[in-house]
Amino acid sequence: MVDQEEDDHPSQDRAERGVNRALVRGLRVLRAIGDEGADPAALATQTGIERTTIYRILHTLETEGYLARRPSDHRLILTREVQRLADGFTEAHWVTQLGAVEVGALHRKVSWPTNLATFDGEGMLVRESTHRFSSLMTHRSMVGARMSMASSMGLAFAAHMVEASCEAMIGLVARDAGTSLAEAATRLRVIREQGFALVSETIEPNIAAIAVPVFHQDVVVAAINIVVDIRLLPLASMVEALRDPLLRAARNLEGKIAAIPVDSILA
Repeated sequence: MVDQEEDDHPSQDRAERGVNRALVRGLRVLRAIGDEGADPAALATQTGIERTTIYRILHTLETEGYLARRPSDHRLILTREVQRLADGFTEAHWVTQLGAVEVGALHRKVSWPTNLATFDGEGMLVRESTHRFSSLMTHRSMVGARMSMASSMGLAFAAHMVEASCEAMIGLVARDAGTSLAEAATRLRVIREQGFALVSETIEPNIAAIAVPVFHQDVVVAAINIVVDIRLLPLASMVEALRDPLLRAARNLEGKIAAIPVDSILA
């Protein structure tokens, strides 16, 4: 039997006799959600806990506010309440709530996959993605992927950093693009002037992406992109077809996060 109850088993180690096994199972599920998402079947397999117990734990965590339904696909995800359990948890609450809504709405308008990423010190970390809903791309799992600073989102973000951070950003872009600092600086200046970044076939053949920055109180905090197959949408038509919907999505998100304290945005 999976996860057999043995609270009073005489063979238990003395140190385990005072352990609350229900709490242990709940914590085990919380840790597993971080790896697998809140899918009951996957959680049962990973934790060794019966699926009926998994459902009760998930219901309890949702009722107590530690899980919430993600707007884009109704999947249960960890909430900000989990952040309060320990110092240093850095998941930005606005990303999984407001950001998910905007990239989902953008995807429905353009059909192509859309992504939202934030800077993690070395590159761009994809926080929300609609790749899993798109029939136009083979990639399905993008959330959690790290994109280089030479990617469309990396360039859009780096180009709009404040001057104090500009040298560091130029260095990261030059490193990832394999160019000189002068070439990287010129490229970022052009992107800043035009307001978007466009890259083609830098990661894989026939794939291109266009990205724009997302601001909070004049500080760039994220980037949103649209990814296309240039065999279906030629590069020459990408900007005209996708720039305006992309910019509207970014402005919509900026309006929604405007009232959020900057510490929460940058967390």
